[in-house]
Amino acid sequence: IKKLNDNLYDAIILSSAGIKSLGLEEKISQIFSTSEIIPSAGQGVIALQCRKDDTYSVEVLNKVNHWPTHNGIKAERNVLKVLGGDCETAVGAFASIESNKINLEAELFSLDGSERFHLKLSKEIEKADELGIEMGKALKKISNNSYKK
Repeated sequence: IKKLNDNLYDAIILSSAGIKSLGLEEKISQIFSTSEIIPSAGQGVIALQCRKDDTYSVEVLNKVNHWPTHNGIKAERNVLKVLGGDCETAVGAFASIESNKINLEAELFSLDGSERFHLKLSKEIEKADELGIEMGKALKKISNNSYKK
């Protein structure tokens, strides 16, 4: 934000929740929908974790877990795993749940940002893991084919 205020950036995209928590909501000039910009995998999700062998905590967490969100995040994260994505990778993944279907939309950009590879796929919600892997592989294939041209 300081760099933006010092005119080192023309613009910056940040979480509106983070900006609001800093009391700077008047600085927000535009809010993007997920149809305009696909967020990074797992954005906006609160995660709780514990030791795998802590049966009591696992039991408690299973009771409070929101399973549709859990499945959506599994799909989004699997896209990143297949692509080998990290904080520096220009990739977005967004899952939404409708009835018993999980819809996954993802995009990957070339290193120089000149090409966008975009896909939408759906599966039954219990196949969230598969969906993310399938999406990652498909994005990897189309981006690799583009670089071979």
